[in-house]
Amino acid sequence: MKRRTLLQAGAAAAWPLMHAGGARAEAGYPSKPVRILVPYTTGQSADLFGRMVAIELGKLWPQQVFIDNKGGGASIPGMLAGRNAVPDGYTLTVGGSGPMAINPGFYGKKLPYDPLADFIPVHGLFLSPLVVLANPSAGIDSFRQLVESAKRKPGAEKWGVAGLGTSPHLAGELIKAKAQIDVVAVPYRGSGVMLSDLLGGQVTLGVDTVSAAISYVRSGQLKALAVTSAKRVPQLPDVPTVAESGFPGVEAVGWAGFLLPLHTPPAVVAAAEQGIHRVMSDPAIQEAMTQRGALPDLRGGGAFGAFVKAEVPKWTELIVANGIKVDQ
Repeated sequence: MKRRTLLQAGAAAAWPLMHAGGARAEAGYPSKPVRILVPYTTGQSADLFGRMVAIELGKLWPQQVFIDNKGGGASIPGMLAGRNAVPDGYTLTVGGSGPMAINPGFYGKKLPYDPLADFIPVHGLFLSPLVVLANPSAGIDSFRQLVESAKRKPGAEKWGVAGLGTSPHLAGELIKAKAQIDVVAVPYRGSGVMLSDLLGGQVTLGVDTVSAAISYVRSGQLKALAVTSAKRVPQLPDVPTVAESGFPGVEAVGWAGFLLPLHTPPAVVAAAEQGIHRVMSDPAIQEAMTQRGALPDLRGGGAFGAFVKAEVPKWTELIVANGIKVDQ
């Protein structure tokens, strides 16, 4: 094994031990403006919730905290900018499920960064639960009915997803693998277009985020068959999980959290973690996230790092085992 591979393997094994742990927070941090690098375009969940935290951090710390969007390119350019930042605590990166856990499965050794070896986990930001949807015209009232229909007519059922390689797409693939059904994924250029066709009946099933679909579910325009989270979500308390519907092992959520570059001093990591945790513990911030369909993630660097460490092989194995491809 080459020296670089050995170093990467060692760093991955150490995740999340690389977080600040019991390190004493640096008293003088921050002493200058802090950049939060978001590897997504404006308006996406990581940007929206990252801005919420940035505003409150700017009030908590006696320094400006600003968002720097570097979207596009499957988030790779933004992640590289975060990895290559000076490891002094003044560039935080919002790493999400796409660039952190999904890209390794699609790009393999071609991915120019290592989500585990190149970053230090600092704190969670949000979880974005997903929901399986049906147009009322489909005549499907439960997730179990969907599975039964798909088993009777393999390949006949189709569900819309917001793009290939996205969390909704891969959640659907995980469901198919666990329930042993054949449902065709119909990719759209974004959630809005997919939901428009789902509402119009051009496609009768869909998988999307709770935040995108909740208004249509509450109005009765769409039926929520099941959520893909481990537990029911507060926004849709009457909708069962896929596991409750008889198919354990399905847990799929979009997510994001804060990272710092490798070699950032532990005392600086601890100071950043403490500041973010204070903001995330504010009931007003939690309520704002919940109202927008997300779940605030209050996990510190250790717990958040452990979660990410489990997510990377989970999605990589699904992608490779099922030969899932996206345009690269």
